Amino acid sequence: MLKFTTIILLLYALTCFFLYIKQRDLLFFPTPENHHPDAEALWLRSGEERLKIWKFNEGQNAIIYFGGNAESVEYNIPFF
Repeated sequence: MLKFTTIILLLYALTCFFLYIKQRDLLFFPTPENHHPDAEALWLRSGEERLKIWKFNEGQNAIIYFGGNAESVEYNIPFF
């Protein structure tokens, strides 16, 4: 029984270690670069970070929309 418990605890510890090491890959994954024909893509840069802005419907009110994890905001352009 002690050997079985030791194996289970070792497997649990290895699983926890694997999840800890791979947590960024499991939570945050990049979406493929998409282009929308009715909008212009603009980039804001600050240091190493980049923020992509979609500009469409010139002269209209502005909407600031931040998509969730792995959400491609350009798929929502026709809705806006």
